[in-house]
Amino acid sequence: MNSSLVVPVDDSHRSLDALIAGRSLAEQMGLTLHLVSVVARDEDKDSREQAIRGALDGEVAEVSVLVDHSPADALLQALSSGKGNVCCIATHARGAVSEMVLGSVARRIVQEYAGPVVVVGPKHARKWAAPVRTVVVCVDGSPLSEQALMPAAKCAAWLKASLQLVQVLDPETTQIPSDGDSAEWVYLHRLADQLRRDKGISAEWEVLHGKHAAEAITAHVDSQPGSLVVLSSHGRSGFNRLVMGSVAQNIVRESGSPVWIIRAQ
Repeated sequence: MNSSLVVPVDDSHRSLDALIAGRSLAEQMGLTLHLVSVVARDEDKDSREQAIRGALDGEVAEVSVLVDHSPADALLQALSSGKGNVCCIATHARGAVSEMVLGSVARRIVQEYAGPVVVVGPKHARKWAAPVRTVVVCVDGSPLSEQALMPAAKCAAWLKASLQLVQVLDPETTQIPSDGDSAEWVYLHRLADQLRRDKGISAEWEVLHGKHAAEAITAHVDSQPGSLVVLSSHGRSGFNRLVMGSVAQNIVRESGSPVWIIRAQ
């Protein structure tokens, strides 16, 4: 298939929450919105497609219902069948994000799909407002987190959105410089300068303060309508090896903003 924004759906209303971010991303990126569902029996195809089209309520989108006893294999094959496909999937974000709307299926997509995966949590439907205006890339000083910089920059250009670098400092463990915030900005200022000098990319930056990084990031992005969060992860372990560990899980669970997972090398 041609490049698409693929939204995996099942027979639950929750899975359709990904359509909120999905339709906006598809429009901004110039991709075809494509809903893909998997059933175990051929005789269930028609009823599943009718249910999905009914939920779309006349909205224009491609709908594919695949027959396979392994939903993960079928979805991964569908995602990999077109160059440049983006996946947008809804999750309940419980625990270590092991219980997504498709259960272990979504976990495998995060772990195995080489392309971009956007995850939306349970508060997305009532807290997020399209379109994407700001791409917020979270860094913590580690090389792994910085692998998200260029993909985030490309994403911002693709969406015609601003790029913002964010770091969280814990005031209880971080020494506050005598000259105020300016010294705190050294790291982010260096990254922004590097992007501008080497790639011609402009980026804003923001130092956040908080004992809990996830709370600080969530409050920040939720105060900016149309934010998209970008984080790095180890592809082989998905959410269990995100550079910020439970921080990323909590952002997905508590924030209304979609989270773009970059599989680090």
